[in-house]
Amino acid sequence: RSEYEMTNLDASTAPLKNHGFSTPGKDDRARNMVEQERFFQMTVLDSFGCPTEGGRDICHASLECTGNSGREGTASDDDSLDDDDPNRRDSFCQQLRFISNQITLPVRICMFLLFSKMFTVESVISAGSMVTKNRYGWAVQQVGTLGTIVGCLTIPISIFIGWVSQYREDRVLMIWLMSFAALGMGLLIDVTDFVSTETDTYNEGHPLAVGPYRYIAGYLLVFCSVQAFDGVVGSVLSKVIPTALASGTLNSGLLATVIGTFGRACGDVFITSVGYVNLRQIMNLLFVPSFIILALDLILICYNYDSLTA
Repeated sequence: RSEYEMTNLDASTAPLKNHGFSTPGKDDRARNMVEQERFFQMTVLDSFGCPTEGGRDICHASLECTGNSGREGTASDDDSLDDDDPNRRDSFCQQLRFISNQITLPVRICMFLLFSKMFTVESVISAGSMVTKNRYGWAVQQVGTLGTIVGCLTIPISIFIGWVSQYREDRVLMIWLMSFAALGMGLLIDVTDFVSTETDTYNEGHPLAVGPYRYIAGYLLVFCSVQAFDGVVGSVLSKVIPTALASGTLNSGLLATVIGTFGRACGDVFITSVGYVNLRQIMNLLFVPSFIILALDLILICYNYDSLTA
């Protein structure tokens, strides 16, 4: 090489020598390339006083960097992360307020529909054994058979509603499914119990009395409609949910799960309360409020029809 080339080579390798790097040779080329990359990452990110890991800023959101080689502070700063720290509680409250502000009217409607759906279906499914045993004298095998039929219908219903959703809007399906659910719940209401309370035969033989076949028809119609409605309302919720609730821990999925679980728990408490009130009138005490809730859901969907869209 000429003296000019050697001078330029020495000038280009001078910064590396100043920081402890040597000119890569044939055997040390890979090691020096890694060291150069690590030096670049530390030099760029540490200029902001933040810790680095793999070239990424890993500063904790609740800590302040001291600017001392990217360290997050002394041991006294760790005391602020205790569970009794008011700053952490304030941060959690702020996150809850942020989420409440992000929940728009369509999201509130979908959450109410999820709650009412779980409440009504729990009132029908969980109270099935109690109603059939006291009213029709069913054995365990008959109740188990009805439960098996319901379980076998779950997957086909989901597949069918997924196929239908390709040709109809979600809000149209919501109206139809909620109408069928209200119709099935109406079949479970025994109007003869409003005028006669004969204990032994439960008004057997009366044309308006709820017999076992009518109970099975209403039971299956409510379950199939509500089960299909679950997927449709979930689809609507995913379209109207704000993007701010699409990530993090308190997101739309967690909110839907909490609302559904709360509706199921309220349904179980409602069944227990009704059993203590009057076991003879348990069918109407369970299904009349559920029918009213489904009717209100149908009115709510029709009234906010234009809002339930992406």
